Amino acid sequence: MNWVSFLYDKEIYSQPETTVVLLKKNWADLTEEEVTLLNKILSAVKVNPAGAVFIKTSEIDYSLLNNYRAGKTLAFGFLSPEKEDHGFLSHSNNKIVFSPELSSLNDNEKKILWGNLKKAFS
Repeated sequence: MNWVSFLYDKEIYSQPETTVVLLKKNWADLTEEEVTLLNKILSAVKVNPAGAVFIKTSEIDYSLLNNYRAGKTLAFGFLSPEKEDHGFLSHSNNKIVFSPELSSLNDNEKKILWGNLKKAFS
């Protein structure tokens, strides 16, 4: 045992998992309707938007998600690499929900998204 582990219990200093939201456009470029829908989605899964990390990206970088200690990721505008559709995937202790972009979600896609959110956040 080294002196650091003797002095500090690792559980005290471990950071909680983060919810990451991946978007293909900047937050400032989201319409009012998109922001409202995103807030409703986050509220439905009991995630405070102030505690989530929002990242604008054109591709999913799993090492970046690991750096943020992402426990759950909502990827809007991305396809699941395994199924090439909008779905649910577990990757390195991170539950990732893939969804069409907020602006293009229709009623059927919202139902699919809700089912995947229940899997990820249950």
